[in-house]
Amino acid sequence: MSDTDTTSQSQVSYDTKHFYFYLPRLSENEEDVPDNIDLGAIFRLGGYCELEEQAGDVEEDAEHYYPEKHIEDEGGLGSDNIFQHAAGSSPSTSHGILLACDGRILLKAGEKYYLQTADQNIDVEGNYELEVSGNVDVAAEGSVKIESGTNQSITLDAGNETGTIYIQGKEQQTKIMGHSYELITENSYEVVHANRYEFFAGGKVEMVTGGCLEMNLAAVAAISLNAALEMNLFVNISITTLEMSFKKFEFDIAEMKLVSPATKAEMTELETQMHALSSRISDVQVEVNPLKTRAGELEAATQGLKTDLGELRLSTTNAMVAMSGIIANL
Repeated sequence: MSDTDTTSQSQVSYDTKHFYFYLPRLSENEEDVPDNIDLGAIFRLGGYCELEEQAGDVEEDAEHYYPEKHIEDEGGLGSDNIFQHAAGSSPSTSHGILLACDGRILLKAGEKYYLQTADQNIDVEGNYELEVSGNVDVAAEGSVKIESGTNQSITLDAGNETGTIYIQGKEQQTKIMGHSYELITENSYEVVHANRYEFFAGGKVEMVTGGCLEMNLAAVAAISLNAALEMNLFVNISITTLEMSFKKFEFDIAEMKLVSPATKAEMTELETQMHALSSRISDVQVEVNPLKTRAGELEAATQGLKTDLGELRLSTTNAMVAMSGIIANL
């Protein structure tokens, strides 16, 4: 037991009440510490002891007793606050516990282990493993940050790809400074109860190997500031109640085109056009009838000409017979 009236063998004075167990370790290199004694293990109750104050005179020795975060919080190596605040904020009244060693600390509880503290800092200079046979609940009233090292990954695996990952929040912001890949082997569902905005600074390629159904219950506007190409290599069926088209130029190339009027206005217009066409056909028929009469007269004249030619042929035949008789008498 130490009190304010006790001094160490090295005549280091201190004014805190404390109790400690100390097991030194002889250093293999005599130049490691001034007294050739390195920290083996120490267990201290109460305020800081003379060993801690003595270690404060050598900056490297403080690292044997205290964690680096404590040294950083108390001003860094060389600061007296490192050992004066080792037990608490008040060097004269605070009572703390110091446990330090150069080997291992093993702690095992057969039933439960409770830890309650204000701020907590865990500095692991190596691998950190946490194995739990039951559930793990992490709750914080403040923010939660998970960060890996440079060029290192973070993996969330639910049941070795057999479980479900739930993400809930007011807002979600994702920033990927590189490539992004998503693989879904079963159905995918997305429900958005608000507006949705997408902006692509580059191109977009979308391929659907199965059927595709898109239904819009409100107006749809599509604006293309450059050329647009739509190809349907088989059948394209469009059913529209009202269609309005404003075009400066239109080119329609079709091997076969069938147009079926669908509205009463279009049927009325078609009937008007049919009546006009019928009137034009009647006018043509009126003009064709005189031509038919003239053709009949021409045909009659042709028949008379054929009769005259027949009589001429008969007269010629008789003349040739008469000449043959005269030639025979001679």
